[in-house]
Order: sequence, then C-alpha cells, then structure tokens
Amino acid sequence: MSLIQVINPNTSLAMTETIGQAARAVAAPGTDIWTVSPAQGCPQLKDTLMKRLPLWVF
Repeated sequence: MSLIQVINPNTSLAMTETIGQAARAVAAPGTDIWTVSPAQGCPQLKDTLMKRLPLWVF
C-alpha cells in the first residue's frame, strides 16, 4: 500500500477536503491519501499570476 500526504498551506478545511477528494479520484487503487492543513495562518494563498492563468493550470 502507498501513502501520499498532501499539505494544504492555508487554513481552509473546505479546500483541504476538496484537494483530498481530487487526489483520491486520480490515485492508484490501494493508495491512501492523507490531507493536512495548519491550525492557524492564512485562510487563502493567492497571487496576481493565479488571476491571469486558466483554472486548469492549477
């Protein structure tokens, strides 16, 4: 069995769960996905580049 830990650098638990669902959807069978986020910090991380690129790039 494989384990992949996905670290969401912001504090949004909803986004952490969304990221985990996306990772589970494409992970190989038998792969465990473990998503974590910090207890405190920025609720959202973004920059001006993200506003100029299409969503599929991320």
